[in-house]
Amino acid sequence: MGWVESKRWVDFFNPESQSVEWATPWSRTAENFANATGDQGYPGGKFFDPLGFAGTLKDGVYIADAEKLERLKLAEIKHARIAMLAMLIFYFEAGQGKTPLGALGL
Repeated sequence: MGWVESKRWVDFFNPESQSVEWATPWSRTAENFANATGDQGYPGGKFFDPLGFAGTLKDGVYIADAEKLERLKLAEIKHARIAMLAMLIFYFEAGQGKTPLGALGL
């Protein structure tokens, strides 16, 4: 995870620098992973919604909804931060050598 975050951080300060072949030598199609959304540093890039949850189907045609896509991106970041906080709490509880309820004093 740290490697991915460091590449995102570098791409934030130097846009599209991580989409060249030398940045991802194992990928023959490094340009496919360029951040085509315009949101520099956002890890999803153009592959954020591969299943099309951010749009609707009308008469068998997919219609993208940019507002819903932005809400989904924000929700993903919020949920990831909550998950990271939960893991931090688990580490603190394990460091005390107590059960979760015991660490809370219950």
